[in-house]
Amino acid sequence: MSKVVVVTGVSGGIGVPLARHLLERGYAVVGLSRRPPEGLEGRVRHYPVDLTDMDAVETVALQIRRDFPGVYGLIHNAGVAAMNHVLTMPRTDVERIFAVNAVAPVHLTRHLVRAMVRQGRGRIIGVSSVAVPWHLEGESVYAASKAALETFLHSIAGELAPYRITANAIGLPPLQTDLIRGVPPEKMDALLQRTAIRRYLRPEEIFPTVDFLMDPANDSLTGQTIYLGGP
Repeated sequence: MSKVVVVTGVSGGIGVPLARHLLERGYAVVGLSRRPPEGLEGRVRHYPVDLTDMDAVETVALQIRRDFPGVYGLIHNAGVAAMNHVLTMPRTDVERIFAVNAVAPVHLTRHLVRAMVRQGRGRIIGVSSVAVPWHLEGESVYAASKAALETFLHSIAGELAPYRITANAIGLPPLQTDLIRGVPPEKMDALLQRTAIRRYLRPEEIFPTVDFLMDPANDSLTGQTIYLGGP
């Protein structure tokens, strides 16, 4: 039977290529997002959910536990951002960013990790950002929310290690997704120059790291954030 991997944000950003890659690797993919992933109809078991609604998040997590008692992996891929000065950041944006990037992952993990504990094995990955170590101006709330995600994963790593469950994060440099829509080109150029690769990361360049962290043989690397692109 294929190992079940739950992926949030499966319809946007890197969600579709990530889901397609996991399917090609033989995993059964369960996707969470507002809308189904295009081009993967019938291949991904999709659960529509608004990740800013914590009641809905907990309801869908419980439903997945009933439908898939053998969840092996959980990838917190969903992310939202709003580039703004702290003086002008609306409260609604603050709440939305923290809900999707930090609070929803906590609740999904609380529920879905139980299946991993019963199996005595599991993999949890959070998609973070170089905004955390760079302390990006204009991205204070986004960076703080991703820092919260990283700290949560680092902290639970020790709690879950006895069950052979790892918890890690992958920190991404800029990619050409909807997340950077509206950011001035000169701002993006300046950010790209801060990376070692001096260019946008391609989605497929993330997959080797995902494969490594998902590998059942990898029980020792946990509580870490791997930053890609050479920040």
